[in-house]
This record gives sequence, C-alpha cells and structure tokens, in this order.
Amino acid sequence: MKLRECLTEAAGYWERMRIPYNAVLCLLALICWGSDIVSGGPRDWLLGSILLLVLAAIANVLYCLAYPLDILLQLSPMKREWTEVRWILFMMGLSIASGLALWVMLGEGMA
Repeated sequence: MKLRECLTEAAGYWERMRIPYNAVLCLLALICWGSDIVSGGPRDWLLGSILLLVLAAIANVLYCLAYPLDILLQLSPMKREWTEVRWILFMMGLSIASGLALWVMLGEGMA
C-alpha cells in the first residue's frame, strides 16, 4: 500500500473520530467549569474562554499523535487486523485526554 493511500485512510478515520473526541472533552469542560464561567463577570468569561481554547488546541495537537502510529501500522503486514482494532487506540487516547482534562480542570493540574 502506498503512503498516500495510508494517509488518506488515516485522515478519513481520525478526522471522523475527532468529532466524538472533542464532544467528550467539551462535555467535561462544561460539567467542570460551565457554571463558573457563566456566573462570573465578563473578565471571568473572557479568561475562561481563552483558557478553554488553549486547552482545546493542546488536546487536538495531542490527538494528531495517532496519525504516525496508524500510518506505520497500515504499512505493516498487520494492516487488515489494525484497521479492525484501531478503535482501541482511539479509546485509549480519549481516556488519557479525559483524565488529563479532569486533572487540570479539577485543580490538581494547575497547582
């Protein structure tokens, strides 16, 4: 399989999965910080929004780490098996991202 085909297949899978990834992290942010940001004044709202944007950018940069592993495994003889179980990598990444997000949002990560 050519590298271009692997890139296209990886992009098709991982970009489609980015939606639930971001939705889960957004839900966690709303649960943890939503009422604080809304009940605060304009300054709190602006600072909270900027912090959430920075955290979202970091989360999405880390999400892109799945691409190189996916492409390498597609180029290996295990391609067929890999494409059937790559959801496991997604779930592992989502679990780690959710844990880190909760750690930061609940105060332990900012101390």
